[in-house]
Amino acid sequence: IVIDPLNQVQELDETNNEIILQNGAHTDFIPVEMEFLQLGPGLYDIEPIVDIGTNNQLAMPLEADIYVNGVLMGQDRMHLVREGDGDCPDDNCVGTCEVLISHPGSEPVPHPGVCVAITPEGCYCYAANKKLWPILDIPLSPGDQITLVLDPEGRIPEIDETNNTLVTTWFPEFDFQPVDMQFLCRNAVGYVTVPSIFILDSDGTEKPLHVDLRINGETVVSQDECSGIVDIVKCPSGGECTGPCSWKVIRKEKSNLTYTGNCIGPDGPKCDCHGTVKTWNMPAVPINPGDVLEICVDPLNLVEESDEGNNNLVMTFNPPDCVCGPDGTTMPQPVDLSKSFAPVPYPNGGMDRVQLKWYKAIPKIRLQPQDNAACDIQFWKHKDLVTGELFADPDTVMLSKVSKPGKELFKWPAKFRADGADNSKRVEPNIRYRWRVRCYCDEGDGAPGPWSVVKIFNTPDFDPITGIYTPPPEIDSGISTYTKAAVANHIHISPNPNDGTFSLNFDQELDGMIHIQLVDMTGRIVATESRTTDGKTKQMLIDFSEIRQGMYILSIRTSTDQLFVEHMMLE
Repeated sequence: IVIDPLNQVQELDETNNEIILQNGAHTDFIPVEMEFLQLGPGLYDIEPIVDIGTNNQLAMPLEADIYVNGVLMGQDRMHLVREGDGDCPDDNCVGTCEVLISHPGSEPVPHPGVCVAITPEGCYCYAANKKLWPILDIPLSPGDQITLVLDPEGRIPEIDETNNTLVTTWFPEFDFQPVDMQFLCRNAVGYVTVPSIFILDSDGTEKPLHVDLRINGETVVSQDECSGIVDIVKCPSGGECTGPCSWKVIRKEKSNLTYTGNCIGPDGPKCDCHGTVKTWNMPAVPINPGDVLEICVDPLNLVEESDEGNNNLVMTFNPPDCVCGPDGTTMPQPVDLSKSFAPVPYPNGGMDRVQLKWYKAIPKIRLQPQDNAACDIQFWKHKDLVTGELFADPDTVMLSKVSKPGKELFKWPAKFRADGADNSKRVEPNIRYRWRVRCYCDEGDGAPGPWSVVKIFNTPDFDPITGIYTPPPEIDSGISTYTKAAVANHIHISPNPNDGTFSLNFDQELDGMIHIQLVDMTGRIVATESRTTDGKTKQMLIDFSEIRQGMYILSIRTSTDQLFVEHMMLE
């Protein structure tokens, strides 16, 4: 029904002259939730989320009003709704269907629904949790009462006219709270501060994560105005409030940092994400023992928070025990270099790397997060383990300034080459490599320390297409599977015990490939080597001198599937 269809009468409101009905049609609009998208301090867009049920084939207006504390603050007159394809039959109300939502000047967008029986009779298409366009620029303060009303002028007859209103009291669903400060050593200026911030929830929009640092109550001496935070795994807005959630801390020209939290709270829309993140490193400043430090999160109040009174943390500075300091010292020479070979993740993952390890001091003292270190790793080919030939003037691979911010740094993988990967910094199969390492203060910005001594590592006969090493079937990493074979009396270890350098002596001449593994007493493979024999081989020199002292199991599998297993002591 259209009143004044030719617009012959000037009216205060020319938009309310139409009502659309379909004989036998049934419709229901139900507001479910509101999402708040922050534009600036105290200013939000509000997105209504609604359930729609209809079997009306004619387009009907789906209108919405927003009230704040009883005052009309925004309206939506942009949506038209009707049932789409796959209409629901009255005699057998089952199956799927579509609800079409359109805006002026746009094509209808289909939204999937299900057929639902309605009272007193009939069947309609029901689409749940549909977001409408946001109602823009609504000023809000904590404690405001927000009312969402659908079909506020009663233009559409509905099955239930009493469920068109949703009322909620608004509080910011976000909070920052500083809980700790970590200090990293610098080699010239002073110390870097890394705040830890407790986060409560996030609404999916990026927010600035700014921090100011004061010393002894003076003016701000260091600032981070470059970081932001956004949630990437949200808590469920309905149902059971459990499971993980996560945020990423972002900064221009830096890789993102990801942190995990937990969903805590009542089931339903108030399920909140709780957890702690670390900001990016704040610029270094001179700090003296006993100085009183204060950090303030969101100092300009750019983010609406549920508690604006917990954004400060005060503590007394106690210098961290670390290698680098403001006196210009450099990292010491890395010591106790070693390597390991095990599935990643252990114990059921794939064998796709040699893990290179080093320490900043003996006995096995690792670089700590407060050392703020980065390290260079160099390796180069030394010997072909199949042909026995040495490489003359090989290219050197450099893994430059590798680091693990906020974590211990004492190992790094030399990954196996694989098709489809960037193999410029990966290793080839059946090669003996030489390697060394050096480290820097200031996360790589300081002067480099001295190179370590040169050590070796061997790569196994892995598949260069997949980059995965698969041990021969008879050789398993579990000790219980090892048994001596009848071939044992044809292979002898000399000497045993030894220092890792020993000979394999064969009573019979071998021909073809042999696979050698050294396994520790936990069943972990610590060294592998593959050799080609020419049918005349009766002795083979093996060098496992990089392996630490202890009892091991040496297993050798020949090209004829003979297996030799023997205990060997390294002294």
